[in-house]
Amino acid sequence: MQDKESRLFENVRNIADRVEKSVLAFEDACEKVRDGVVINDDFSASQHLISQLNEPKKLEKLSLRQSNLVRILSAIRMGEVLSYEALEAKLRGWENDILLSTSLFRGVQRSGRKLAFKDLLTVIGKSEEIDSLLSRVIRYDSSDLVAAKKHASVLLESAVLDGRDGFDPETLLDLWKENEKVRPLLLLLSGERRPLIREMIGKSFGDDLSLHLGIILKAVRYGINLPDNHPVLTADPCLRKIYSLLIDLRDQIRVNSVLVQFSFYGDPLKTGKGSSGGMGTFLRTLGNELTQNLPGVVTIVPLEMREISRIDRLWRTEREHHYFMYVPFLDFEKMITNNFLKDRTTVISNVTDVLSIAGISPGQFHLRFSDFASQAMLDLSKKTGVRSFFTVTPDPQRRFVDQKGSLIKLDAVDALRETSKVEVSWKMLRDCDRLFGIGSEESRNQLLAYYPPLLDESISKKLTMMPEGISLRNECPIFVNGPLYSMLFEKDKEFYLERSFRSNPLLLTVGRLDPAKGQVKLLKAWGNSGLWNSFNLVIVGGDLDHPNRIEANELEEIRKYVRQNKELHGRFCHLPAMNNDEIRCLENSISRVKATPWPPTYVAPSFKEEFGIAILEAMAAGFVAIAPKRGGVKSYIRDGYNGFLIDTTDEASIEKELRRLLIDARPSARRMKMIAENGSKTIYRRYSISVVAKQFSSYYSS
Repeated sequence: MQDKESRLFENVRNIADRVEKSVLAFEDACEKVRDGVVINDDFSASQHLISQLNEPKKLEKLSLRQSNLVRILSAIRMGEVLSYEALEAKLRGWENDILLSTSLFRGVQRSGRKLAFKDLLTVIGKSEEIDSLLSRVIRYDSSDLVAAKKHASVLLESAVLDGRDGFDPETLLDLWKENEKVRPLLLLLSGERRPLIREMIGKSFGDDLSLHLGIILKAVRYGINLPDNHPVLTADPCLRKIYSLLIDLRDQIRVNSVLVQFSFYGDPLKTGKGSSGGMGTFLRTLGNELTQNLPGVVTIVPLEMREISRIDRLWRTEREHHYFMYVPFLDFEKMITNNFLKDRTTVISNVTDVLSIAGISPGQFHLRFSDFASQAMLDLSKKTGVRSFFTVTPDPQRRFVDQKGSLIKLDAVDALRETSKVEVSWKMLRDCDRLFGIGSEESRNQLLAYYPPLLDESISKKLTMMPEGISLRNECPIFVNGPLYSMLFEKDKEFYLERSFRSNPLLLTVGRLDPAKGQVKLLKAWGNSGLWNSFNLVIVGGDLDHPNRIEANELEEIRKYVRQNKELHGRFCHLPAMNNDEIRCLENSISRVKATPWPPTYVAPSFKEEFGIAILEAMAAGFVAIAPKRGGVKSYIRDGYNGFLIDTTDEASIEKELRRLLIDARPSARRMKMIAENGSKTIYRRYSISVVAKQFSSYYSS
């Protein structure tokens, strides 16, 4: 353990001892733990402090606090330290408190202990997360399945995770007929036993289209032909098309020992639409570069079953040996909303089947999100012996405090949902083979603040800090036919710029149309501050013709605000999402136009940016970057030298900061050009994707 980490551990341990001896109040202890160097807010202080408490009575008192975040942390710690007998008693006492009982099981999972199945019958079915946790902590034998068929889902999921395959086929077939809820698990558990799969497919299977999709995947994977009049093919036209595309996919790729990376939040080839953003761009460009040093790269992309008519095959390739593999799911947006909790085993099943059908044998998995889909892929990596890599970030913990670092208030439902993401990250830290942090070594402190396990040398030695990067070889590969500055003035759009305002400096923001990205906050800050008198605003993002629910809500907010403020017409332009090549062309075209002495300005109004691919691209094109203080942007932007860092908490803070920088400070065009040039030099020197890819590939191959 490094000296800094040793000192931090000793300090927290000493303060925890004083809390346990009732010499120091918990609030005062948190204040002392906040050292201003690593631990800067009350959530990180609470996590570090509670992780060192061992006295059950003290933890019990903390579990009664008003803050649901503190209650959760305390109950988790109790799940780690209580004896088996005390744990049973506490489970009975907290049986009807979902927040505390869930947290208790999280602690049991962290401890690695197993609990007897017969002692858990009263809590099975209390919540989806509890069932998920129980499947990881129960100790059982195959006879339990016969004795407690109504609890079969937990037992079967546990069997999937453990790789057990000792259940009697007749018992599994009986369950298939009797219990619709467990049918997806039974398909997954059936493994290579083709006769069993044939029997299941031949039995009744209701009207669950997601199950129908699973049956089709298994049938194609194991070479079981379905007749044209088979019920799963006639249930929905989309299913027949998927069946045909899966048959066409058989052994099309045939690659071994490839890196598989996951883009569960949108298509990297359609960035800016739906939930696809900067991460998709990074996965696309990184995957393309990695093929220079790896046998191949496969990027897994979800495909909504209802959109199957838009494609003619389930895979694409942009660079030789980089494959974008589309995995079909039903109601995928709902899966995202639920953080994939209810669909965790469906993710395992569908991804496994598509990889097998295509002839893809993974060598490494790289996981980048703290959700149950990524956890499912970790489970799959353990089951198949594939090496696992995880990019760990300080989210969502940073969202648990306000600007002063004080804990925010969350109701029980929100607190459990948001902290479940933290729990996934903790599991990744323990179980993944290698860990990556985003940014330079100075960003390591942020991770250490929120992840006490990194004080453990066995875990900390797995962590390597890595930058992200962008393609700098050809900033506009389609420049001749790409979108140009002039498109901002085309009057066929709902919102466009009037040519009479062409001499105004330009503010630009690019990203998926989502509250987290803050476009509406920026629009209102620009309009309310009076900046509209001097600066034009351009927003690029969202599927404007076929918006999803989130995009539609944001579009309505934009339209409502502009309708109410007619003076903004002609000074504001909203363009639909473009692919990354088109964005690069547009930004370069804007930079080349000298309509004003000022360089164009890129504003990232999101609450935080983990690294900010879109910011890097704008800086490379010659934009002055204004970006969030929160996150990893400060690892490459020095405020006032090569860009600006601002508080993006809300609309009011953005308005205040933009006024300060662009109006009150009265910056000269010369100074802004110098800052833009410094920003561009920073990106070209340090953040080329080719350099970043070489660093990643060396770790994948080692």
